[in-house]
Amino acid sequence: MIPHHSIAILTSERANISDPRVQELANQIIESQREEISEMKRLIEDLEASQ
Repeated sequence: MIPHHSIAILTSERANISDPRVQELANQIIESQREEISEMKRLIEDLEASQ
């Protein structure tokens, strides 16, 4: 799932957005996807440590 979320970040960062409302949405997507990637990485580390 991390690659999928990373693509959403890249797509949002590279979008040529002129409307401030849409840019704000893209910024929110970037922030939320980064947070979710961080959470996934923490879970992976935790799972690997418990094996």
